Amino acid sequence: MKLASVNKILGALLLILLLLLGLELYFPGNPVADLESGLKQAPVRAEPKREIATLEPLETYEELIGRREIFRPTGPVAGVTPDRPEEKKASRLEELIKDFELTGISQGASPRAVLRSRKDGTVFFLTPGAEIGQTGIVLKEIRERTIVLSYKGEEAEL
Repeated sequence: MKLASVNKILGALLLILLLLLGLELYFPGNPVADLESGLKQAPVRAEPKREIATLEPLETYEELIGRREIFRPTGPVAGVTPDRPEEKKASRLEELIKDFELTGISQGASPRAVLRSRKDGTVFFLTPGAEIGQTGIVLKEIRERTIVLSYKGEEAEL
């Protein structure tokens, strides 16, 4: 190795050492130790440990929802008198609609009624003028809390 190249390497090392010495003189102290002591003095807030909720099988929730008629009033409605079934003879339409349960009404620009068959659990999403499956029963009107059904000229509320 030539003497000139050794001198260049030693000169570079000397320059690096001088830079480190200058930095140490200009920035006294240990920055890592200062940072470490600052972190130790900082207040620490521990978040409470959250437990992950375990969910029941879907059938459990379906059963709970199926027991409730969430779109029906729970008590008497002001201004509405209940029908007296013993006072009138049941029509053919009334016999047919006993198999269906009104489970929901959606008001808005395009109102919809949700019916569920008590026989097989089939759910129908209906708009006015739509037929309930192949029964011949047609949804005539959607009101605030009830619907009007039509069958061969007869009308009934559900």
